[in-house]
Parts: sequence; structure tokens; C-alpha cells
Amino acid sequence: MTVLNTPLSTIPCFHELHLADISFLESVVSHEFVEAGEFLFKKGDAANAFYLVEKGTLALQLPRENKEPISLMTLNAGELIGWSWLIPPYQWNFDALALNACELLAFDAASIRRRMDWDTGFGYRAMKSLALTMHDRLSATRLQLLRHHDE
Repeated sequence: MTVLNTPLSTIPCFHELHLADISFLESVVSHEFVEAGEFLFKKGDAANAFYLVEKGTLALQLPRENKEPISLMTLNAGELIGWSWLIPPYQWNFDALALNACELLAFDAASIRRRMDWDTGFGYRAMKSLALTMHDRLSATRLQLLRHHDE
């Protein structure tokens, strides 16, 4: 079992979850490390996990052919990254670049999807928690793309 630096129950995005849900998530999490300048994932890669940033900063970027990527947002400690694991074909839609050395918690997507399928209460609570993050990210992405369009 992975030893966590911060209990998941203290992280705001997990407040909707029951203690049994938290225990399950703790059973499917592992630590990952990404050095500055490395990609956590790239557009088109298999989305096999979602992440919680423990330390460091990641840039979420929209890659463009023969052009600089569009920087959409930066993600810091305490923030979730990734929901492509929820939607077939389970591939990342963006790049995630480490701006400095990062420590992350990686949650196994296949295990969570299976649990969501048979435990609909967990599935509902998990989606309710993720929907708020998704809403905030989509709003921020929209604003960033509008700013980029005006340049």
C-alpha cells in the first residue's frame, strides 16, 4: 500500500466522498515523479490514470503542429489533473509539462472505472466531485483560448 503524505480526506476535491470511497482510492494510488522539462503525458497517449499534484507545477498545454503550444493553465499542489481516463478512447487531449520537479499521486483509472460501474453510489459521488473540477478547468481553458485568439 502506498504511504500518502497528505490524507485524501483532507483534499477539497474529495470532500464529497465517503470514508469507504477514500479507502478504495488509497488502495489504487501510487507515487510518480516528473523532472523539470519532462512531460507527465502527451496528447494522444493512453490515459491510464488521473493525478493529484503533491509538489511542483505542471503546465497544461494544447500542442499545435509547427507552432508553439498554447499554454492553457498551470496546476499546483493540491490540484487534480486529467479526466481523459473517463471518456473512451481514454487518450489525453493535452500535454502536461513539468515546469519544475513534481511529485504526484497517480490513481489507477481502470480500477476506478470498474468500481464506478458496479458501485453506482461511488460513481455518482466521484463524478460529482470531478464535475466541479472539470467545470472550473473548462471555464479557464475557454478564457485562455479567447485571450490567445485576440493576440
